[in-house]
Amino acid sequence: MLRTCFLLIVNCCWMASTLRILPSTIELATTQQPEVFQNTVLVLQGVREDRMELMNEVYQKWFGAVKFMVWEHSGVKSGADVSLFAKQTGRSEEEVADEISNVRETSYIESIKNDQIISCDLKTRATYHNNCLSLFLKTLISERNNFTGVLSMHMDLWVNPIALMRGSNLNQVWQLGAGLSHANGRLVGPLCFRNETELLQNRDWYWWFNSKITGLDALQKLKLALQENPNLLSKSVPMDDLETCAGWSDLFYLPKSIWQDFRTLSEIYGNVFHEVALPTMFSHLSKIGNEVSFKQCEGGCCRSSNPNKDNPCGHRIDLAQESKRNDLKNFMNGLHSEYMSCGLACDN
Repeated sequence: MLRTCFLLIVNCCWMASTLRILPSTIELATTQQPEVFQNTVLVLQGVREDRMELMNEVYQKWFGAVKFMVWEHSGVKSGADVSLFAKQTGRSEEEVADEISNVRETSYIESIKNDQIISCDLKTRATYHNNCLSLFLKTLISERNNFTGVLSMHMDLWVNPIALMRGSNLNQVWQLGAGLSHANGRLVGPLCFRNETELLQNRDWYWWFNSKITGLDALQKLKLALQENPNLLSKSVPMDDLETCAGWSDLFYLPKSIWQDFRTLSEIYGNVFHEVALPTMFSHLSKIGNEVSFKQCEGGCCRSSNPNKDNPCGHRIDLAQESKRNDLKNFMNGLHSEYMSCGLACDN
């Protein structure tokens, strides 16, 4: 009888305790942030100071941290640098100038620059993978943090985090496939060549900055380095399978497991144009056992793309227009509300 009374009292106390904490548990569950990319750093390239607040508003709710890779200039914009880069990449001077910021001009920038801004010299824009991104990865590696991935993205490319994450593996490298069209309307990329003659004859890519030659030179440099130090990368490399590639680099994802190998390769490919260096490095990483998956974005190099739920990403959204900025804001806020109600099970 005493044992029964004792168990009854214990059970009542447990129920009272459960009922007492249940409301706070429910409140926590309904107010938690999305877990899609909570351990991922989003690195946005070419963000002007007057659009950073917008970028924070639409992306901070999805990612563990948002960083701005800023193409910095001293004093006034360098017209010569802008003209040269535009000419070398076939872009308009207006588009190139739109990416350049003076991070010392506004009080808003002063309040965040130490925390969010990755300053890069405009002259290193074509090879930012080595001159800027690799140094940032070194900082992440040395810090005590919970970040397990970096998603790099051009500011004028939009993403649908729900669609981007659905079916994805955060332990893989992601790169863009042929979902962005070339100026002539054909879907192109990535293109990879083991045969030097075929590479030199290829006309399906722009190969800016003499990147066929610099890419081949870097590949030979890598092979020599591997002969001298077979442990240069984390795993053995099949030398005969190494390729030189070209492709879109507007968006890619790097899991923490490859950050050090990425930094090693970046140094070797440090003077190779990023649209050749990055796809080539991703190919090398795949040859040593790292899984690489492809993301298909809508749009193209020279067309407009509006945020939508039918695609994981798109290029390009012209944020110089207020209507486009509002479209992005409304789209991302709507996605966030949807995710909080049904998670990745939401209809795409």
